[in-house]
Amino acid sequence: MSENEEVQRELNEFGIETETISQISPIKVFPSSTLCELYRSLGKNRKLSLSGRPNLRIGSLGTSKIYR
Repeated sequence: MSENEEVQRELNEFGIETETISQISPIKVFPSSTLCELYRSLGKNRKLSLSGRPNLRIGSLGTSKIYR
């Protein structure tokens, strides 16, 4: 994934093929911080006194997956 076409051209010079966000439409790409916020609500349950997932950084493998 390239941030823009300029970065895409630079990476292509090294033989690394990428796509920009506009090229993969209608797929949406969000920063990992957004995924962290969503994960905080997983497992949250007031009746059971469960606070949900801790606010920890999600590694690159966790953010490289496709979620629905």
